[in-house]
Amino acid sequence: MSAEKHTTSADDTILFPAIFFDKYQPNTALDMVNQLPGFKIDDGSGERGFSSSSGNVLIDGRRPTVKQDQPSDILDRIPADKVGRLEVLRGADAEQEVQGQVEVVNVVLKTDGAAATRWEAQTGKYQGIDSIPVNGKVSVSDQWQEVEYNAGLQANRIVRPDRGTESIFDEDDKPSRLTNDKQLVTGFNINSNLNGVTNLMNTQVHFNTKLGYRDANDEFRSNYANDNLLAANPYEILNEDRERIQMEFGLNFERELIPDLSGKFILLYTREDETSLDNQQRFDTEGDLSRVRGKDIENIENEFIARSEYYWTGFANHSPKFSMEYAYNTLSNREIETRGIGENIDTIFVPGANTTIKENRGDFKIDESWSIANLELEIGLGAEVSQIKQTGDTNLSRSFFYTKPSLLLSYSPNETSQIRLNFQRRVGQLDFDDFVSDTVFADDEIIPGNPNLRPETTWIGSLSYEHRFNEIGVIKITAFHHWISDVEDLLPLTETEEAPGNIGSGRRWGVELESTLPLDAVGINNSRFDIQLYWQDSTVVDPVTGETRKLSSVGGNYFNRNSFAGDVDYQASVDFRQDLIKSRIAWGWIVAFNANRKRYKVNELEIRDDGITLDFFTEKSGWLGLKYRLDLKNMLDSPETRERIIYSRFRDLSSLAQSEFRSYTQGREIELSISGTF
Repeated sequence: MSAEKHTTSADDTILFPAIFFDKYQPNTALDMVNQLPGFKIDDGSGERGFSSSSGNVLIDGRRPTVKQDQPSDILDRIPADKVGRLEVLRGADAEQEVQGQVEVVNVVLKTDGAAATRWEAQTGKYQGIDSIPVNGKVSVSDQWQEVEYNAGLQANRIVRPDRGTESIFDEDDKPSRLTNDKQLVTGFNINSNLNGVTNLMNTQVHFNTKLGYRDANDEFRSNYANDNLLAANPYEILNEDRERIQMEFGLNFERELIPDLSGKFILLYTREDETSLDNQQRFDTEGDLSRVRGKDIENIENEFIARSEYYWTGFANHSPKFSMEYAYNTLSNREIETRGIGENIDTIFVPGANTTIKENRGDFKIDESWSIANLELEIGLGAEVSQIKQTGDTNLSRSFFYTKPSLLLSYSPNETSQIRLNFQRRVGQLDFDDFVSDTVFADDEIIPGNPNLRPETTWIGSLSYEHRFNEIGVIKITAFHHWISDVEDLLPLTETEEAPGNIGSGRRWGVELESTLPLDAVGINNSRFDIQLYWQDSTVVDPVTGETRKLSSVGGNYFNRNSFAGDVDYQASVDFRQDLIKSRIAWGWIVAFNANRKRYKVNELEIRDDGITLDFFTEKSGWLGLKYRLDLKNMLDSPETRERIIYSRFRDLSSLAQSEFRSYTQGREIELSISGTF
């Protein structure tokens, strides 16, 4: 193969030289990774701990020591000229640095080269909104003495609108209220980052830092329809002011301890401080206040991680690895809620809202991998022990112990095909926010916290087949089955109240197709389809009705494969791109949609429809040495809908109390960005 094409090495690593991406006119390492055939970036689940929140990106063979600063953001700060090649590691070979992933990309940077500065300016316009979002970022890659570093700064003005209607129907399905709603989120966000590497006393040292600040205001106004045309309409205003400070600092030390034995020591600290002032005001037809509620929240999260890893390289065909990790997590939540008008203001006590949670957790894992001809096998045995202590409104201490075995078998009959069998046990990390009670003004309900939550554990089995053809053609199909214990869902407390809880055992199974299809054979030169199709089914016993149903859907992101937070019946994404190489112009579109998301509450069924996404883009490189990109987003102006079916008591076991239907849209958006490197 020529230098422009990818090759497959002896250890089944697929190599893509930097010149392979020239036709895409990339400005950053992220641009290059996004054009890898059959590959989608996974920034990690964001779970507590380091090993359990792996993404699928390595830089110079190492996973970035970050959690808040996502790998894709780091890649976006690296100029494309700094990249030597990309390596796609498949099967057991991918497990050496990133646990839980069967395919990762390794971005190999050049060891020399002049300093480079990458910048980008972006603005746009939402349909019907005067406020204009603005985004600017700049990063510098250079060397200071023996330290190679990348420093970045990003700032943006936040503008995010929503508008639509909400209809409420009584128990006889007759309209009882109609509102016209508008929501606008405004504010600003600024982030600074510094990443680097150096050698110190025969030890390679990597460091990563982030400091971020966000200040945003969310104003929601709901105007009630009124049959009396001479009277003013009652209305309601919800206002949320949120301020957040994020900081992160990570260190990674790596060196050879003795011949054939390498060691790595990782330190990571993250902190997030968020304060929120929420206010709800209702006005009658005379424009006078009829109801006022307020909420003042301070939430502080800390995480400290110390991890060590040891690799033995003295054997020809197998590579043992041992790792240990200690994590200390805390969450402190303080809430003051008030209700009343003028001098008649009462302080409301929300049980479980003022609390502190501390977790100490340790885990270890032993991995052993063998490589024989076209067969690679990795087996692992791990375990974790943790203690969670909660004080404040609730005082409780609990301990957990779990084993975490894993097996990954990959077989490559030739350079173009691979079969992978993966089996592992995954322990979900508890979201401490589920331990804390909260009041939702918009739905006029209190969501109690549950200090007795247990981690959800899942035995994961999957079988996948991958075939590569031509220069960029890829077809990957994966069948999976999950056996889940302690399913996290909503647990009934009374006939009308629920809290996050464990509802028993469940299962999830399905199939996923990922593909990159070149279209040259049908006469559309230098073009491609990137396709993802996903289908699943599931089962769990409903704690309200006692009957079998599907798992609740609590998310909505497309292809959240790690946590399966979507839990929808199907998802689909089709991305088209064509590169007109001589004119240095590219254009394309993406369409994405998924099935309805259902959430089963004690006396309510909530159904969300995310609508259909249709975006267009075009980009031009070369004028004044810059890159210009125009995006047309949400071209169908597809609304997101939410339906609430509310029962008088237990869901499906009592009479209908009322139903609500809400339809919102952000409107169409046009976005222009200009970027360059010097």
